[in-house]
Amino acid sequence: APPADPLVGVRVGEYDIRRVLGRGGMGVVYEAEDTALGIPVALKSISAAFARDATFVRRFRTEARAMARVASPHIVRVMALRETEHGLFIVMEYADGGDLHAVMANGPMAWPDLWPLLRQMLLGLEAAHTVGVVHRDIKPRNVLLTKTGTVKLTDFGLARLQADGDATVTQAVAGTLAYMSPEQVRALPTLDGRSDQFSLALTAYEALAGQLPFDRSAGEFSVM
Repeated sequence: APPADPLVGVRVGEYDIRRVLGRGGMGVVYEAEDTALGIPVALKSISAAFARDATFVRRFRTEARAMARVASPHIVRVMALRETEHGLFIVMEYADGGDLHAVMANGPMAWPDLWPLLRQMLLGLEAAHTVGVVHRDIKPRNVLLTKTGTVKLTDFGLARLQADGDATVTQAVAGTLAYMSPEQVRALPTLDGRSDQFSLALTAYEALAGQLPFDRSAGEFSVM
């Protein structure tokens, strides 16, 4: 069993935390209830190991700004950025249908099943690119779904806001290597929305074929 999380069952501001939805290297995402509105929400926090790191805190705040900048039904909506006694949280809408990675775990998808989802992913990316936001980490785990089949792109922690030149990370390589475009691997400063399109194409390929178009077991250098 996963270790108990000290915030599960705790009220943070006006949010009652119910359970852990996901845990990564940089933070934790919780399902919570907005007690004022009586609706479920997702709360994303920074891991304690990075909470005092100014670079990661800046990245976290930029993620909230990047997501809030995009008005699209296919981007997870940011509702608030909260400073609490338990740290900094991004308050987001809750997607109740899991993610594309879980769907793909059942085996290769048929094109008629994938196309409605792929179309929504493209619409979400178009909305982000129109306002100068490049995601830089498109992959199946960052494609959330609702129970009614609506796609919600999430996790803009590596996003770059082109309009104001504010990158959430330096020009070092950042992202998920298996889905990176060649220009992202090379950390080119001219990287733009076409890089997201490359990552989305790899995601679609994997969904249809059941594997990526190259051997991930060969090592990172070979993939690069």
